[in-house]
Amino acid sequence: MVDVLIQTHNEEINLPSALKSVMGWANKVFVVDSGSTDGTIGIAEQMGAQVVHHDWEGYAGQKNWAISNLPWESDWILIVDADEAATPQLRREIDEVVAKPSERVRESGFYINRMFIFMGREIRHCGYYPSWNLRLFKRGRAKYEDRLVHEHMLVDGPTAHLKGLLTHEDRRGLEHFIAKHNRYSTLEAQEIYSSRVPWPGTRRFLRDRMARRRFLKTRVLPKLPVPWMWKFLYMYIFLEGFLDRSAGWNLCLFIATYEYFINVKYKELNRMHGRQTAVSGLSVGEGKLLASEAPVRRAAAPTPLPKKTAWLPLVSVVEVPLHSPETSSAISIQSPNCAARAGRVPVSVLIPALNEARNLPRCLDHLTWADEVVVVDSGSQDDTQKIADAYGAAVVQFKWNGLWPKKKNWALANVPFKHEWVLIVDADEWITPELADEIEQAVKNTEHVGYYINRKFIFMGGWIKHCGYYPSWNLRLIRHGCGQYEQLTDIGDTSSGDNEVHEHITPTGPVAHLKNDMLHFAFPTIHTFMEKHNRYSNWEAAVQYNSRLSDSASIGTKLSGRRRLKNLSRYMPMRSALRFFYSYILRGGILDGRPGYIFCRLLAMYEYLSVAKYLELCRLEEDQFRQRSLSAVPTAQSPVVSQAQ
Repeated sequence: MVDVLIQTHNEEINLPSALKSVMGWANKVFVVDSGSTDGTIGIAEQMGAQVVHHDWEGYAGQKNWAISNLPWESDWILIVDADEAATPQLRREIDEVVAKPSERVRESGFYINRMFIFMGREIRHCGYYPSWNLRLFKRGRAKYEDRLVHEHMLVDGPTAHLKGLLTHEDRRGLEHFIAKHNRYSTLEAQEIYSSRVPWPGTRRFLRDRMARRRFLKTRVLPKLPVPWMWKFLYMYIFLEGFLDRSAGWNLCLFIATYEYFINVKYKELNRMHGRQTAVSGLSVGEGKLLASEAPVRRAAAPTPLPKKTAWLPLVSVVEVPLHSPETSSAISIQSPNCAARAGRVPVSVLIPALNEARNLPRCLDHLTWADEVVVVDSGSQDDTQKIADAYGAAVVQFKWNGLWPKKKNWALANVPFKHEWVLIVDADEWITPELADEIEQAVKNTEHVGYYINRKFIFMGGWIKHCGYYPSWNLRLIRHGCGQYEQLTDIGDTSSGDNEVHEHITPTGPVAHLKNDMLHFAFPTIHTFMEKHNRYSNWEAAVQYNSRLSDSASIGTKLSGRRRLKNLSRYMPMRSALRFFYSYILRGGILDGRPGYIFCRLLAMYEYLSVAKYLELCRLEEDQFRQRSLSAVPTAQSPVVSQAQ
């Protein structure tokens, strides 16, 4: 007999396949969950697994806790990830091993080969096959080494290799793949920074593949020029990744970029003297990719929005429906339980927020001049609401239902702002005193309905003056009721979040430009940049997939032309390389020094993600069409076939 361990966190898409491959065959199946918020636990219980909750201890710590504390019955333990499945051949081989008394089996553990399935294709090259992992071991004879990521098992006794395969396919799509490797690269950079791998000795270096790989990866590769390029050439040419066709090309590019992130995050830690932000959990706001839904799901047309509701005193709450009863969401509007604000300028400030405790205090420090500040929150789990209350800001709790309008548009239509003029500020932006004085004069003007404000983009501690990011005009000061955000796609939930991404306000009258700039501290770390742009690229891919452009003539012909050019550019080869050349050379990113180079590389990666996810949506649609076609084919016993005969 064999007992099985599966570690989970929000694995409702992958888990059924993993459980199906071991339920009814294994003696016991334990699912150790670290706080899933989707249907993972329900699926595990329904399929007969024993669910155990344990707070996340890290990749190695979580498994070691399970190995030491679960009530195992069998002498043998098999570890299967939630995105893996045991093949029939592997189960038969394991049956032959565990059928013998454990003391008569010489080996203490067995390595199992994995077949990695990426973008719908088996990867047989790129260095990903064979992929040996020690997964079957005698109880009490093995544990995982203490590492942040890419941990391996230490076994007390001899080992051998089985022929059967584990299939490895993460059905959550590219979004989750990128998010996972963003976390991994942060952890790897921390590992390199905190513990340098020593020289293993000549004999071990030559004989031990893992020791050799880790030494080269941590002590040699970071010192090479353009290490990501060497990684790509090694995987794609030397390890024959080109034989895996387009999936191999994409995988090699992604892993090469992963190496680049490790390198720049390691240098970032050196620059920050080791200061690092926490990387918690297995999933960080990644949402649900459209893998489990029809990729052309359309949003229902919303009913007219309700009339605005007056403010209620102190902590009174009023529920306001967002759409029709069938698809309704509701918000809670409440005034802070603290003294009212007394700013000198009759302006209402709108701040969309979600877990912005780190940014919000400095943002609010630069808004003391405004008479009203409204924070539209989405159920933050940090101290966002407490901070807003302490600064005298009103708090609106917004729960999005996946349809339009999103947060800013909804707030402009529903929140009963106190003043005629509304200023929209993100939590990572600062309004300078000079800009505040200019806004005070602007709101006295009766000729315009809105004002564009320029932003200075702060990255890696400095102002990005080039790369196409300055000037960066955004219509942020608007007369209430004289404009709303455009809608560029009618696909519902693109997993990009509940806030507008790159949409612009379409004003209903004349606008002007203010002279002074706001400051934009968008990405304190490389990790933050990738986390946000991984979500934003979902939106870009959805817009491309939907093949629609908004009528943006009212916003300006320059923006309209730019969007049409961007839409056409998806057919161009090497689009990410062209984006880098455009930002770094044509738009002068080279003049911003090393931050400019890194920033342009990240923009190129973002461009590539948008294209790759667009192709992924196309492939999902083709797969669904193929499945529908196969299900519609009449069988030999069907009346249609009989009639033809």
